[in-house]
Amino acid sequence: MKAASITKSDIDRLLREMSRAGREITAMGQSFKEIDSSLRRLTSQINQLDNRYQQISAN
Repeated sequence: MKAASITKSDIDRLLREMSRAGREITAMGQSFKEIDSSLRRLTSQINQLDNRYQQISAN
């Protein structure tokens, strides 16, 4: 059985793919941070509305 040979081209291609995958993972992480921030703002707004509703209902 012949041993597989790995060329410099194979390594270069692998490094390019790893770099691309790393950029995609970084972009996904940023997207999750933005979603988290939006959800926190929305939760805050809902809580404010709920508090206001409670005040109005108490009167």
